[in-house]
Amino acid sequence: MPISLLRPALKVSSFVLFVFGIMMSVPLLLALIYGTGNGENFALSIAITELLASGGWLLSRGHKTQTLAPRHMFLMTTMSWLVICLTGALPFYFFDGFPTLSDAVFESVSGLTTTGSTVLTGLDLSLIHISEPTRPLYIS
Repeated sequence: MPISLLRPALKVSSFVLFVFGIMMSVPLLLALIYGTGNGENFALSIAITELLASGGWLLSRGHKTQTLAPRHMFLMTTMSWLVICLTGALPFYFFDGFPTLSDAVFESVSGLTTTGSTVLTGLDLSLIHISEPTRPLYIS
C-alpha cells in the first residue's frame, strides 16, 4: 500500500482520535469529582490516546489534502472506527473488572455503536425504572 494512500487517512484519523481523547476528559472529570477511584485509568487512557494521535499527526504533517478519492474516504472511515474502538477500550482494560482485552474491546464497540450488548454481569436493574416515563413514547 503506497504511503500516498495512507497519509490523508492518517491525518484525518489522527484528528478524530485527538478529539476523542479530549472527550475522554469528561469521564475523568466525573471520576475525580465523585471519587470513584478510576481517575488514573482515564488519565492513562487519555495520555495514550493523545500520544497516538500526535504520532499519527506527525507522520502525516507534510501532506496537503486537496481532493480525496473514494478509497481515501473508505480508509479514513475504517481507520477512525478502528482506532476509536481500540482506544475506547483502554479505560475498560485498565479497570480490574475486565479480565481480557477482547471483553474491553467488545464493551467499547458496543458503547460506541449503541448496540446495548454488554459482557458485564450483575448490573443494577433499578436503572430500568429511569426509562419508565418515556416508555409510552416508544410503544406504538
